[in-house]
Amino acid sequence: RITWKSGVHIEHGGVKVVLDPQNSRLPRAPVFISHGHLDHSTAFRISHVNKYSSKETFELVSVFGIQAEKWQPLTMGKGI
Repeated sequence: RITWKSGVHIEHGGVKVVLDPQNSRLPRAPVFISHGHLDHSTAFRISHVNKYSSKETFELVSVFGIQAEKWQPLTMGKGI
């Protein structure tokens, strides 16, 4: 199931992931941040969810002073 709720919410087989959320009203589901544009990287500022992105995306937003709690680099072939 795919829905839009200020971000793309994907549910399959009991697993939920949110892509590029744009506000902090989120379920406690993992968040994937696709790239460093400010309209996609808002989730780095949300403290109550686990966040995943490429190392390069995180390094890019870090230049702007964004620090993230609960962030982990996304590794190809590894689940979240």
